[in-house]
Amino acid sequence: MASSGRGPWSGTADGPGGWWLPGELDRIRRHNDRIETESRRALAAGETKRAEEVLKLRVLLETRSGHLPIPCQWAGNPWDAQAILLLMNPSYDDAASDKTLGDPALRGDLASAAQGSFDPNYPNLFLSPRWRAIDSWHPTRVFGTLHRHLVGDLGMDPEAAWKRCAQRVCVLELSPWASKSWTTGCWGPTAQLGAQLAQAAADDPGRVVLVGRGPEEWRRAGLLDVDLLEQSRGVRMNQVRISPANFPRSWERVLRLVS
Repeated sequence: MASSGRGPWSGTADGPGGWWLPGELDRIRRHNDRIETESRRALAAGETKRAEEVLKLRVLLETRSGHLPIPCQWAGNPWDAQAILLLMNPSYDDAASDKTLGDPALRGDLASAAQGSFDPNYPNLFLSPRWRAIDSWHPTRVFGTLHRHLVGDLGMDPEAAWKRCAQRVCVLELSPWASKSWTTGCWGPTAQLGAQLAQAAADDPGRVVLVGRGPEEWRRAGLLDVDLLEQSRGVRMNQVRISPANFPRSWERVLRLVS
């Protein structure tokens, strides 16, 4: 495994203490307390739908089975990737989170990525064969169109195309912590690091940065040149897709960088 050693969790060991940085856990707990109080008030007022929507802003502190989360700020190597897609924060499904965080091998994969120990073949572990078999969001929603172009238009072997996407594109989240809907309550010290990594990539003429979601949130975190970057033309879930429809000005460049 190749290691960058440059992330905030590079020296962290997975264990009972969790992956929270100093002061982060208390702040997120206060956020969750406010969210739960607001949801109860909405429910007491008969606003069932609002109560459900408010609860989606809770940050995942543990799965239903008691498994602690692992930060997932980058899918891929943000220091080395030629293309970076900016998103907001991981979402989660209760059953899927229990399955992945409770499986020692899968949890080990996530821990290695958080520590900056990237598999040189699949720095974006979600595009590796093992993860594609259990989690379709990255291969289908984010990279499906790009993969089809690499295979169909450029004639790449399908697995070689997955590997190339994993090596040359990093999906960079503004927050490492999961909630079902985006909330600034999941922000932590790493948001500024994410903005710095995105700015460094944007300043490099040999790299490209795509804004999939949240340009104003990225600006607040310190990515001042966000207006100079191409923003996705997609709607809702399709915003994340790397495709000629979403990023028409950058598409040919992305293809060159990835192929």
